[in-house]
Amino acid sequence: MMNLLACAMVKLTAKDCARTGYGDHLSVCELGNQHLRKEVKLKYKTRNVKKFYQRHNFTKYFAIDTNESCYSIPMDLNYNIKTKYNFNEQFDLVTNNGTGEHVFNQLSMFENMHDLCKLNGYMIHVLPFNSPEHGFYNFNPNLFGALALQNNYEILTSVIAKSDMSYYQPIEFTPKRQTEIIKKWNIPTNDYYSAECAVIMKKKSDEKFSIPMQELYVNNIRSAEIRENYK
Repeated sequence: MMNLLACAMVKLTAKDCARTGYGDHLSVCELGNQHLRKEVKLKYKTRNVKKFYQRHNFTKYFAIDTNESCYSIPMDLNYNIKTKYNFNEQFDLVTNNGTGEHVFNQLSMFENMHDLCKLNGYMIHVLPFNSPEHGFYNFNPNLFGALALQNNYEILTSVIAKSDMSYYQPIEFTPKRQTEIIKKWNIPTNDYYSAECAVIMKKKSDEKFSIPMQELYVNNIRSAEIRENYK
């Protein structure tokens, strides 16, 4: 479901596109088809996710899911869609708004996102930070810091927030662990939808997707052959 936090990330991305003169009539691909939550429909006065994006200069809309609902094309994100479906199209914006936690194969998920994004294009992740039994996974800020370092992404915005924006805290997402993060920023932990990681990244290199290793362990690698794979 497209929530207020995800909408805020799209608006920030649109502003950056305008600020940098990125272009007009942009394209967006959503990983996982999206329905607008009730509060989004009320705030933006639309019932249609495609129209929401069009209002923010993303006039070409595309979605990938396992069904054909909400303008989506059926493809399984557990697989690399370039090799399985021969799908090579790229987009100005690729979003992962509450989809990645439901996909078992995280390598394919992040690799697909990388491959779908144009050079200098944008990627948005809005994923659960501490939501028990919502999906397969929760996500930590150091993951996105490691992804950015390993693949030369520029992190433009990084926050931990609730989906309704009642809690919103900008936090720098770095490869280093922030073990006191919940206490330091008083992050809510007592709700089903407690808090989410939201990050906007810009793809600065067209190199093949590269798997990161957690920063905590990179310097413990003793094999030169293994070490050369990680930043």
